[in-house]
Amino acid sequence: MNTFEIGQRVIAATTRGKEEFEGEIKAIETKLRGAWYHIKRDIDGEIIKVRAAMLKLA
Repeated sequence: MNTFEIGQRVIAATTRGKEEFEGEIKAIETKLRGAWYHIKRDIDGEIIKVRAAMLKLA
């Protein structure tokens, strides 16, 4: 399993993997049920929250 860090470039899938985008990790939330990653999308600067399972290294 990959470990991800703030500032790392990743490819992430939005809900249910309908769309993939590339961006940079801005924040990591660790909760009881694993980590959530907040990723700043390159195109429009939107920040999207995804689970580790939806990420891969860019």
